Amino acid sequence: MLNITRIINSLDRLKSITDPDLPFTRRAFTERYLEGRQWLMNELKNIGLTPFIDSAGNLRATLQGASESRIYFGSHSDTVPAGGAYDGILGVVVGLEVLRYFVENQIKPYKTLELIDFLAEETTDWGISCIGSRALTGNLTAEHLALPHPKTNETLAQAMMRMGADLSQPLPTLINNQQDIFVELHIEQGPVLETAQLDIGIVTHIVGITRLKMTFEGTCNHSGTTPMSLRQDALVMAAQAIVKTQQIADQIAEEAARSQHYFVATCGKISNFPNAINVVPGSCELILDIRTTDNQYAELFRQQMEAMLTKLSHKAEQVTMEIISQTAPVTLDPALVDLCESLANRRNISSKRMPSGAGHDAAFMAEIAKTVMLFIPSIQGISHNPLEFSTKESIQIGANQFGSLIFELAQANDSL
Repeated sequence: MLNITRIINSLDRLKSITDPDLPFTRRAFTERYLEGRQWLMNELKNIGLTPFIDSAGNLRATLQGASESRIYFGSHSDTVPAGGAYDGILGVVVGLEVLRYFVENQIKPYKTLELIDFLAEETTDWGISCIGSRALTGNLTAEHLALPHPKTNETLAQAMMRMGADLSQPLPTLINNQQDIFVELHIEQGPVLETAQLDIGIVTHIVGITRLKMTFEGTCNHSGTTPMSLRQDALVMAAQAIVKTQQIADQIAEEAARSQHYFVATCGKISNFPNAINVVPGSCELILDIRTTDNQYAELFRQQMEAMLTKLSHKAEQVTMEIISQTAPVTLDPALVDLCESLANRRNISSKRMPSGAGHDAAFMAEIAKTVMLFIPSIQGISHNPLEFSTKESIQIGANQFGSLIFELAQANDSL
């Protein structure tokens, strides 16, 4: 259905727009990012469309249909530092090819089609992600806009204006319309589909993310003169907590799976003070990342961790734990999930209903439109890494599944 040669060529062209000494790097709010967007805008103009940057800095292009009901689709063209060549970019490039298909074949859709390259989906130096989709769904606040860059002190608002946003105008919040649809095509960023040798993942949920901070207070002392029996080593306490994190998470993940839910917990950041070879650590901080399709499991994890920490220290002031951020899980549209599965069966495509353990713009778009995501396999599950790769065959299957879905939705009336 879609032209796979053009899709691959477009992926190759966009991934070539990178910091040359750190491929693949095209971070939002940089000149390299603007260069990638300029290429995308030129491609959209070449097929006769009129792309525009909205007042929040999203790049958008519309193909008018007979109805004002919209099918939004797209993803993001920014990357993490030294990231992959497919994460986000795949959804933008295949969305571009879908528009080409309609224009070149002179197909007038019933629903209006709109491609969106969301501003800054990846986490930024200002500490937040999904800036463009937050804005479109009313989740970008004045407090967010006032955030200062940790090094330059440039506010997020000032950086957005460098990307073409016009914050003298109201943010372009989309209307919550139950007739509108959002579809995002993405690489899986995990090993499930490849391991099971499946063509497509149909996303049913996007996880909620809870971040916990645990602080351990001991006593700094000389490593050579402080007997083992007289030490208050904060890092030792933290190490015990890390091991318990794994054990508790394993048990809760099994419990969640029995109810067809998903749960993971990771201790990914350690700050140790004074972090010197010859000093008994006096304080240590851990940041835990908890992801689940039902926050009851995040709460159960927090409760069990709190009970564990109480046993770990006889002095309450030595160990503290707090929630530093929490987002709710998102359930994607069941009717669209059913349609994706039906379409895959009709096309002889193997598929699996599955959660997304990563955050996406789709999580915000689900607030204002019926939303679904499609995954294609990632080789060895590698992502956010220059080795990130999906085969040409997987891209072709995913692109045609996505294109067929958009085509079916675009010709349907507003009853879905």
